Amino acid sequence: MATYYNGRHIVLTGASSGIGLALARHLSARGAVLLATGARAKADLPSEFPDIRYVSIDMAKPDCADKLAGAVADLGWPGIDLLILNAGTGRQAPVESETAQTIENVVAVNLAAPVRIAHRFAEPLIESAGQLVLVGSVVHKGADDFPVYAATKAALDGFARSLRCEWQGRIKVQIVHPGPTRTPMHQRAGHDPGKLARLFMSAGEAASLIAAAIIGGRSPVKINTLARLTGTVRRMVSP
Repeated sequence: MATYYNGRHIVLTGASSGIGLALARHLSARGAVLLATGARAKADLPSEFPDIRYVSIDMAKPDCADKLAGAVADLGWPGIDLLILNAGTGRQAPVESETAQTIENVVAVNLAAPVRIAHRFAEPLIESAGQLVLVGSVVHKGADDFPVYAATKAALDGFARSLRCEWQGRIKVQIVHPGPTRTPMHQRAGHDPGKLARLFMSAGEAASLIAAAIIGGRSPVKINTLARLTGTVRRMVSP
């Protein structure tokens, strides 16, 4: 893994906190050339954010794909080796307590934005024989009090499976489903896992497993505490 990412041109969304931040640090430390995006302004990034290119983009906006494409064009890269769509949001709430605005926001960030970006970057990825990685969630199979979030992740899984067939031989497509991870998203979502949080992966552990799964290229891939303890994901890495 130490040499696989060295010199690769990677675009990573949702990098200002949680798993995305951990991924940015992990890939940067392994020599990747990164453009990262997040909802935070650059001045508000945490102190541990790596020394890489960063642009603030609101993934809930319809122009997110065009803004991302413009940021990549400004860099003058020869191509994109890897596009990791990690940005996500959600709320712990029964569906009847959601509002039209909260539903629209979760759908926009978790589903509409990845679809728009995949559409916008299809040609550049084909030209560079690149790889698209969608970060889903094990919740895509359903979870109490996360119906809207789960619905978007289920749809994202279906989108990834479709693209993997449609783009076969032109663009590698993969979806990775992380399990429970200790990130600020739980607090933002209004979710208190209580003592169960002790069993959650750290963001750094999740990032390491995702990076290993990307090398293996299998799809879908589920990443959780069991995968960490047994080394299941790491064994997927191609020699």
